[in-house]
Amino acid sequence: MGFATPAVLLPQIDSIWPKSGREFLVGIVSRALSQQHLREFEAAGMLAELFNKDGLGLFTGQAVEILDIHKLKDEMGDKTVAVETFEGNNLVLIDEGHRGASSGEEGAWMRFRNALCEKGFSFEYSATFGQAVKGSKALTALYAKSILVDYSYQYFYRDGFGKDYQILNLDEETQQHHLELYLVACLLSFFQQQRLYRKRGGTFQAFNIEKPLWIFVGGSVVKGLGSKDASDIIEILKFLARYVDDRAGSIQRIEHVLNQGLVTTTGKNLFAGRFTYLNTSGLSASQVFDETLNLVFNASGGGHLYVENLKGATGEVALRLGAENDPFGVINVGDDAKLVKLYEANGLATGELEFSGSLFHEINTPLSKVNLLIGSKKFTEGWSSWRVSTMGLLNVGKGEGAQIIQLFGRGVRLKGYGDPWSLKRTGKTQLPDGVERPKYIGALETLGIFGIHADYMAQFRDFLEEEGLPTNDDRMEFLLPVIKNFGTQKLTTIRLKKAINGVSTEFGDAFRKLGPISTLGLPEPYLQKNQVILNWYPKIQAIKSIGVGGKRAMLYRTRRISPQSTSLFWILTGCISSWNALRLSEAGTT
Repeated sequence: MGFATPAVLLPQIDSIWPKSGREFLVGIVSRALSQQHLREFEAAGMLAELFNKDGLGLFTGQAVEILDIHKLKDEMGDKTVAVETFEGNNLVLIDEGHRGASSGEEGAWMRFRNALCEKGFSFEYSATFGQAVKGSKALTALYAKSILVDYSYQYFYRDGFGKDYQILNLDEETQQHHLELYLVACLLSFFQQQRLYRKRGGTFQAFNIEKPLWIFVGGSVVKGLGSKDASDIIEILKFLARYVDDRAGSIQRIEHVLNQGLVTTTGKNLFAGRFTYLNTSGLSASQVFDETLNLVFNASGGGHLYVENLKGATGEVALRLGAENDPFGVINVGDDAKLVKLYEANGLATGELEFSGSLFHEINTPLSKVNLLIGSKKFTEGWSSWRVSTMGLLNVGKGEGAQIIQLFGRGVRLKGYGDPWSLKRTGKTQLPDGVERPKYIGALETLGIFGIHADYMAQFRDFLEEEGLPTNDDRMEFLLPVIKNFGTQKLTTIRLKKAINGVSTEFGDAFRKLGPISTLGLPEPYLQKNQVILNWYPKIQAIKSIGVGGKRAMLYRTRRISPQSTSLFWILTGCISSWNALRLSEAGTT
């Protein structure tokens, strides 16, 4: 969850690893992760460089070398390097180790890893080893005996780290008829967070709450968008266009979501308790609509959705209302030109901007005005942000357990109270005296998850349950008023009168003098006729081997209890705490 990074681990290992002939290597599964780690090393003041097979780097032999694992091959190539080049006393740190583990022991990735650390040592870390090795007994055995720290998400969450989460799982039948309401609810969930941050940001400052970000993630943004089953991105953009163009219809749906909710075929209101802040803000549905234009779309006066290819930022498409307003969203995609053509073919207004900076890389800066990010599963690695607060899943989750948990981890990151950051939710943080938990901060410390297709969402929930975590889709929040009058009024308590019939109730005097006295007598006729048979001998269990012969035996004797003793028996059984405490003599009847 962000704790085990090379920049954190290397200073610790450096103090115990023999320095003679060693070399630090960081194995990375993608170029994006390589750049991310390079930035982290720089921020930590450590020398690091990307590996270059064609020449020696400036700090070769003194710096950590970051290597894209996909460039390792058995033999040298134009853009690849033979694994034997790195023979030696290597300390290999492998980020996102689950990626290689999933291919099995005989996979190329695992072979290369073993070769790199044959005369050295490897240290792997990942939040999802459990999902990666699932189904492979050999890999499970291999990793089970090598684990130093098992701190998967279930422990992370239960210790109070990261955000809470709420999952909406829309069943297929409800989705067919109410998808528009569902998407409006998703937008309002994000708007509620945005408005809280804008209106009450000062009260959250000590808790390091970041500006909320709404993301939609799909398996592939371009692949198959022309088919009916994979047109999710187009569907989302068309929804945004309808929302801003159809003011009357959008106001009506806002009213419906906030006041009536959405009832599924099972009779469950999906939005129960989800909009406490908005429902108590005093805003009408029309005022909510107007504020969404300002806070979500960066266009207080409204406008038509405009899709713009950013020629100066490869793979980025900007979203704005009208050509004159600031972009409110960005689509991060592999083939931006193809995507824009698809949008144009679906009736959306499109254009190009020749000179522009990257909106995606500025998302984490304080001046970023981007509120919506749409992209593919590349967000599961090589990208980190504290801003993610609302997440929509599009065709993500089916048969991709490790990537789902990785994606989930992008959304639950939280700085927490204080400096240094506690990384914990305020409900799990011991706040200093005089510091109170701000009202409604829970909405900003909760990741809202919305699935567009119920079957994929159900798969997502299954993986959370496998981690031993609650799905939280049935959680309801009740705000209980607290009356602060301690010490100002006498508390009403339940107690006995000071005296009963003139006898004081202190120290039990009244009960001893006035309470009923128990007497013993003969039991009722039924019990006298149906006497109790008591087995009062201890039972002896004997187990013999086959060679000795015989079977398990129970040896005991029975005795009948006379009617005079039966009443005593019932009194005793009401007093003893265990049958083993009951002892009766064979002789006599008393």
